Amino acid sequence: MKKYILTLSLIALCYACKPTFKVEGNITDGEGMIYLEYVDLTKTTVLDSTKLSKNGHFVLKGTPPQYPDLYRIRLQDNVLYLTVDSTETISVRATADSLALYATVEGSEDSKTIMLLRQSLQLNTVEAHKLLAQQLILQNPAALSSYYALFQYKDGKYVFDIFDHQDRRYFQSVATAFNLKQGKSTRSKTLYNQVLEVLTNERKAKNSAKIQQLIQDAENSFLEIKLPDNHGKERALSECKGKYTLLDFSATTMRNSNDYYMQLRELYNKYNQKAFAIFSVSADKNKLLWEQAVEALPWITVREESDVAFQLYNIVHIPTLYLLDKDGIVIERIEKFEDLDKKLSTLL
Repeated sequence: MKKYILTLSLIALCYACKPTFKVEGNITDGEGMIYLEYVDLTKTTVLDSTKLSKNGHFVLKGTPPQYPDLYRIRLQDNVLYLTVDSTETISVRATADSLALYATVEGSEDSKTIMLLRQSLQLNTVEAHKLLAQQLILQNPAALSSYYALFQYKDGKYVFDIFDHQDRRYFQSVATAFNLKQGKSTRSKTLYNQVLEVLTNERKAKNSAKIQQLIQDAENSFLEIKLPDNHGKERALSECKGKYTLLDFSATTMRNSNDYYMQLRELYNKYNQKAFAIFSVSADKNKLLWEQAVEALPWITVREESDVAFQLYNIVHIPTLYLLDKDGIVIERIEKFEDLDKKLSTLL
């Protein structure tokens, strides 16, 4: 029995020693239940609750977050947003009506900034508020208040629009700062991925528009490629007009790339004196290593840093080879070097 009581006592002691953060204070004319809630990305979760004492005093506790995070206390329809960093104590003094925007908060400077942002949005025009929010974000993009500012809205419309070029710099600043400071947090990863997705989709749209323009501008269905070679000189696929051209999409970092380029060299040595050319478009990411790898290749080699050329020719994997006629029009896609050799022997 004594051992059982001792065990219970140790459990109770360990529970009592469990780290917590505390939000305490007084709401002088408030009554009823007050709640501590965690503000997730899509919902709020009640962590603790208590009934206000006769003089409006309350104490609420929660488990400290791994990274600074967003919480709120709620009294009926009045809500005060708070940022919690660790096992701190945050003190709040307010009346029920002033809780949301004009409470006195001690122990969390960033909570004061959030309250300032809420005051500004209520009292000012969206344009005036946005100037303040921009200034606060640039001062400390890693703060929870900066994250909060990005998602404020008024009259059903967000103050900052991630699809707007001017606004996106603020999303990028906060996303980068959060990724460096708390990269493993759900809030950080979600924001970072949102920004990355918008930038990726925008780049794809630009590339698609560029491709459509290239197709419209193409003469006799010839799809031009202009890219810098390994010496920094812009080279064009149209330079090869008048010759049967092997258009090669590959990379020096491919598996068995040495064997691949050796077969290309054999074809080049065999047919380059008979109106035959090779134009290689590389997907290599490292410019310096690519320049070194292709230095000895005797044909035109260029590198594509975006994916425009690959989209233009509908390249889904590398290596991919196309044989072009003397006007630069695709004759066929080449699957095997043996087939290409036979084809060239009949053409040249």
